[in-house]
Amino acid sequence: MKMKIKMKIKNKKYNWCIIIVSFTFMLSCSNKNDTKNSYDFTEEIKIYHSKEILLSGEFLRPQEICVYDSVILINDKNQGFFFHAYNLNTGNKYADFGSLGSGPNDLNWPTKMFVDKNKSELVVFDQNLSRIYYYKIEDIMNNNLNNIGQVQVNPDASRVIQQNDSTFYCLGLFSNGMFRKDIREKTIGYDFNYPEIPGVELNPISKFLLFQGDIMMKPDNAKFVYASTRCDLLKIVAIEN
Repeated sequence: MKMKIKMKIKNKKYNWCIIIVSFTFMLSCSNKNDTKNSYDFTEEIKIYHSKEILLSGEFLRPQEICVYDSVILINDKNQGFFFHAYNLNTGNKYADFGSLGSGPNDLNWPTKMFVDKNKSELVVFDQNLSRIYYYKIEDIMNNNLNNIGQVQVNPDASRVIQQNDSTFYCLGLFSNGMFRKDIREKTIGYDFNYPEIPGVELNPISKFLLFQGDIMMKPDNAKFVYASTRCDLLKIVAIEN
């Protein structure tokens, strides 16, 4: 009983420590006296609400959505599948795919999806398996998902983006920098030190919690963008070959 009480006290202290560090960093990020970069988005985009479509399915926990021509792809673990494809014009379903399991084409925890329009492929990264899957859009529309490309990458990444067929940039729990560059399963190097909080020493777990976010590659593969989900931090990174 005493051991359980001690463990609860330790867990509470650890949780409070993370909360205090997070709050301190958010305050430092939002300090009005700090110099911030401003980004001007000059292109004006008008959004028109033309129509609504009723998808032939129920979604419980939608995470991400991608659109390619008339195909809408939704990441939502429902009825044993992670992904669902629909016709954007009619709402009719093309396919459910990406089942949870231990088979060669099964998934465990997909955390990133995007469409490679140059190759007409849906690209999915599974964090737990450290694996990238490639689904042909045409195969999805025909519900013929037997030929799925795969690439294994180094572990400890939470988000992965692709520059070309063999080069990847990763965000994750890295002690040497915020971003990691991989060529297939070989790590090439790390970039950018984690931001520092005056008077606070961050351990690896604190860094992982504070600086998680998302990364997206520019269409010409010359830059990628990182945005933190927990503080006012945005980086636009130019890629040097």
